[in-house]
Parts: sequence; structure tokens; C-alpha cells
Amino acid sequence: MRPWLIAAGLAAACTTPLRVASGAAFSKGGVQPILELSGGLEGAVWTDHRRHEAFWLGSTIAYTLTRDSEGIFVGPEVQLSRLRNPHVGARSLEVVCVRPELGWARFTPPAPQAAFVGGSAQWIHSIRGVPFTLGVRAGRFDSGPDQGLYTSIVFGVVASSPLYWMQ
Repeated sequence: MRPWLIAAGLAAACTTPLRVASGAAFSKGGVQPILELSGGLEGAVWTDHRRHEAFWLGSTIAYTLTRDSEGIFVGPEVQLSRLRNPHVGARSLEVVCVRPELGWARFTPPAPQAAFVGGSAQWIHSIRGVPFTLGVRAGRFDSGPDQGLYTSIVFGVVASSPLYWMQ
């Protein structure tokens, strides 16, 4: 793994949910298993401390890896979060993230770099204190084995999150 990616991941862990997920990518090239690491910089624009809700704006970067490609997806993000039952041990966090994205992918065997235009949505829900995430990405690659419509679905965990402390 590239050192800059690890450094970016550690920096993101302090400011935003750092998500680690795996699932499947669907494209012209077929169905492939995918691993995704995402995080970024975000700030609360509006908070309601009494209701434990917040509206966030920021930017996110996602790194994906499949058998024959690695990709980077970036974009601005809108995030809504809510903490349910904050005063009991069974509290749960719910977050919805939506972002338009630009991306780039490299394929093996070597092929020209492909550009991506699309968007993604991600949900975070805490079950018994473990924040799980479900994400969907859809868009188009302009070239390469995944040229045309590309979709991925991932499921994973949130490795770190300041959301509990911010609300």
C-alpha cells in the first residue's frame, strides 16, 4: 500500500468516519470483489444538541481495489447524522452521506488510466455499539475494461468516528 494513502487515512480518522468495506463491483468487465477505504475532512454546519442531530459539509476520498484495478474517487459530501437514545447504553448512530464524484482507475494488465463521473451514497448505522456502513456508487468510466456503466455495493465497518463526541 502506498505511504501517502496510509497517512491520508490516519489524518482522516481524526476528522471523519474512516470506513473500511468490501463488496462487489458490477461493470462491462464483469462482477468482481472490491475492497474500499474512505475518509475525508468534514465540519458540522448546523447542530441541534437537544435532538442530537447535525448537518455536515466536507469532501471525501475513497480508495478501491479489485483483482485487476485500483481507483480513487473524490467529491464534496453532504452528511446528515442523528444519535438515537444518547443517554442510554443502547444508543445508535445513524448517518446518511451523499456525494457527486470524479474518479480515476488503473487496470492490470496496463491500460490507459480511465476517468469516472458519477456519485455515491453511504449509510452508517450503529448496531450494539458497532457502526456498520453500506455504500452504493454508480457512474461511468470513459475507457478501460470497466468502460460504460459502473456500479459497486459495499458493506463494512466504521473504524473511527468523531460523530459520537460531536453530538
